[in-house]
Parts: sequence; structure tokens; C-alpha cells
Amino acid sequence: MSDLILVEENITFKHWIVDKRWNNNPRGDLAKDIFSDPNFPDTHDYSEMLDYLNYKQACKEAKDTFRYAYKTFMKLKKGLD
Repeated sequence: MSDLILVEENITFKHWIVDKRWNNNPRGDLAKDIFSDPNFPDTHDYSEMLDYLNYKQACKEAKDTFRYAYKTFMKLKKGLD
């Protein structure tokens, strides 16, 4: 339900996703991992974040969840939900 709130332009993916850490689903798991990693990039750059997940040897499921969550994030930023 909270995904229906549009995202302000200056909010980064990291800032947005950590609010989802209480969800009991793959997105919540990803959010917990990002929240507990102080080195996860706080940026708007998709490639930088995906490179970081590759560097950390994240599993395929985590990267797939990231891709899906990032698409949702961008839709909410643009108001296209």
C-alpha cells in the first residue's frame, strides 16, 4: 500500500527501499540487506547499484528483486504507477 505514494525527485533508491524492510517478501529481504550494508551506493545510478550487487556476489534472486524494485521505484518517481 505504501508503494502508492509517489517518490520525490531527490529521494534515492536506497532511501526508498529501506522503508520496505518490514515487508515479509523478497523486497523486504532486499531492503534489510541494503539497510544493513553501509557501503551500498546511495545514488540514482542503476548501473552503479547493480555493479555493487555483482561485486558483493548477490544471488540471482536478489538481483532480480532489485531490478523489479528499481522499476517500481522509477515508476513512482515519474508518477506512472
